[in-house]
Amino acid sequence: MKRYLLSCLLIIGISISSFGQCSFDIQLTDTYGDGWNGGLIDVYVDGVLVHDDITIASGSGPATFALPATPGQDIEVFRVNPGSWPSEMRVEIYSDASTCSPIYGPVEPNSAGSGLIAAVCSSGNPEFAVSGDATSPAPYECVELTEGLNNQAGCAWQKNVELDFASDFVHDMVVYMGSDPNGADGLCFVIHNDPAGECTCGGAGGGIGASGIQNSLIVEIDTYLNFEDRDDGMAGIHCTSTSNPDHMDIWINGDVNPDLDGDCNSTAAGERVIPNAVPFLDNLSNYYEVSNGLNHTLRITWVASTQMFTAELMDEIPGGHVYGTVSYSFDPLTLFGTNEPHFGYTASTGGLSNDHTFCLPPELLPVELDYFNSTCSDEEDLLQWRTLSERDASHFYVRGTDNFEEIEVVSTVQASGNSTEPIDYTSTPSNSYDYYQLVQVDFNGVETEYDWISAKKCATEEPLIYPNPAQSNVSISWNGTDSFSYELRSADGKLILKNTDINSYTKLNLDQLSSGTYLITIYDNFSRFTRRLIVQ
Repeated sequence: MKRYLLSCLLIIGISISSFGQCSFDIQLTDTYGDGWNGGLIDVYVDGVLVHDDITIASGSGPATFALPATPGQDIEVFRVNPGSWPSEMRVEIYSDASTCSPIYGPVEPNSAGSGLIAAVCSSGNPEFAVSGDATSPAPYECVELTEGLNNQAGCAWQKNVELDFASDFVHDMVVYMGSDPNGADGLCFVIHNDPAGECTCGGAGGGIGASGIQNSLIVEIDTYLNFEDRDDGMAGIHCTSTSNPDHMDIWINGDVNPDLDGDCNSTAAGERVIPNAVPFLDNLSNYYEVSNGLNHTLRITWVASTQMFTAELMDEIPGGHVYGTVSYSFDPLTLFGTNEPHFGYTASTGGLSNDHTFCLPPELLPVELDYFNSTCSDEEDLLQWRTLSERDASHFYVRGTDNFEEIEVVSTVQASGNSTEPIDYTSTPSNSYDYYQLVQVDFNGVETEYDWISAKKCATEEPLIYPNPAQSNVSISWNGTDSFSYELRSADGKLILKNTDINSYTKLNLDQLSSGTYLITIYDNFSRFTRRLIVQ
């Protein structure tokens, strides 16, 4: 995010009249977390003093104050006392606090005074509420949490999607930790129910944008080993070690890398949430540097029945190498106070920096099905299918019928969830039927139905259907049977034609059929065979 000095006019190219009633807030934060140390600011609207000597007495904030401004009015911010650490004072102005759309800042108030800030009202990013140093221009597919500048902290919270901890879920996001292996500080996935809601943002530096966020669970992707990180329980990493592995960890309630007793002693009570941090390792078990200019996928999984939370960092395309995994079991109602908390991403820089960004993952089909068929195995029906890719796939179930009037679910098979590699499935139905249909169910409950197929019954002799594909005519012959019948159906199972008592051979005229795929079933008193017939 570009910093605008207070001696500059900030102009937003938005039509004010397109938004109804607007409200404005000024928000104060302290980047170190110890208050403004005597720093004070005054705020004017159209030359009228509306806030006199406001400050943060202690902590990081944010402290939020309503601004009695309307679109078109001028807002001025003056620092009347710099305090002991003026560089830690941050000011932001928001239009419509519910959307957290920053129109000004974050800046360090200039003691020489202020220029005018145009009071506008903007709905901002429709997907994410961004705060701190985070920016997200249209088309809003990515959010840059920090630029490669020092002492930044950026946050972004999802607006339109909720994590429902009462049910299982899988969440994927593409994350980027910069290209400087010597940069800092990292990125976090954060779930929270902080009182500041979608306007909250944590501290810079080792806080990774997440420190201080209340009622939170924090998945830390740390690219810089601070002194307190050496108390993270990683094998061989301690105060005297020179190793500096990028690593993954879990923290709660805004305490990122707490070293409660300051002695770098990993056995101190209360310092750990999970037994140890997990260093990122490549496929040869060497330390892996994630600030390598590559995108990665961060996958979050929740299993409601066991209350188990898991985070994995992997290659950008899921199905590749997993560099690190952390898990933690907890009660969401105890930790968050709700089953539907806020969630999003934070990042920070300190004396060292990197560009930290996350983007929506590339769109994949829920399931790309290669085939679904029926074979005979040990005189039982055996159903087989293969998927070429899966995204958010929960499970499959198979339905069976003899007449398309009475239909029964005959088997259920767990799906793989997310994959870009071919996966083979098999299932033996609980009851044998003439026709089967495969149905796939996503994690969100959406079902996809595939075409019905006919069961291949166990027999030693089979009829012949030729040519196939066919154009005007198709021949059907079945030697070794006294007589047989056939049924021609559309791909969705609708009966088109039926013929009975055929003696070994018949020819079917196809001129009245449209091009496409049909199902033809040939049967006698003992056996039944179904084949796909392609009409050109």
